[in-house]
This record gives sequence, structure tokens and C-alpha cells, in this order.
Amino acid sequence: MIKTIQPMTMRGEPMWETKELNEIMANVIDSGQMGKATAKDLTEKHHEIEEAISSWYERLDLHRTKMMASELEIAKVCKTTSANVRTAANQLGEGLARLEKTCNFDKLERHVELLERASAAMLSLAELEKNGRLEKIMGAMK
Repeated sequence: MIKTIQPMTMRGEPMWETKELNEIMANVIDSGQMGKATAKDLTEKHHEIEEAISSWYERLDLHRTKMMASELEIAKVCKTTSANVRTAANQLGEGLARLEKTCNFDKLERHVELLERASAAMLSLAELEKNGRLEKIMGAMK
């Protein structure tokens, strides 16, 4: 049986020199302890490792496939949303152009100015009436 080599410290410093390890391994091989049984164990371990790696690869491939499908779905949703936003922006622009054409903002601005002047005149007349001067002015105009 091969005796495991345990380090004397947990700090990670090597506790054995390469020369000492080579001598131990040479003794193990010479004594016949590393024979067919060891080779058989190593072969079994090798097959177990190969199976674990292939299982791991299959799982990674499955997750990769799922991630790629998710990415395609997200790209499709983003493209649709972007197209909808562009369409809405175009429709809004067209609607505003129609509204501006229908409303004729220049005429509307002139009407607003006239209303503001009429309002100011009404306020002046109300002030004159309140002070009693409006009757005098009206009498003078007749």
C-alpha cells in the first residue's frame, strides 16, 4: 500500500525535497507495491474522470444552448420594441404636422394677441367705471 505524504504545515511551503520524493517513489516501484493493482486503480480512476468530464461538458452544452435561446428571445423582443417605438414616434410626428396644418398657428397667435388687448381694454374700462369717469367720457363722446 502506498503511504500518503502529508505536509507538516498548512502554509503551503514544500516540506519535502524533490530528491527525497524521488527516492520514496523509486522504493515503492522497486518493492512491487505499484504493480497491476495500482495500474488497474489508476485506469478505473481515469475512466471515472473521463465520465465526469464528459458529463460536465454535456451540462455546460445544455446551459449554453439555453443561454443562446434566451439571447435570441431577448434580441427578438428588443427588435420588436424598437420597431414599435420608431413607429409611434413617426405617427406622433405625422399627427403633430396634421394638427399644425389644421390649426394654422399664425392665425391662432393673432387671435390670442387680439384677445389679450381686448382683455386689457376691458380692465381699463372697468377701472374707469369704478372711479366714475366712464360716464363722463361717454357723455363727452355723445
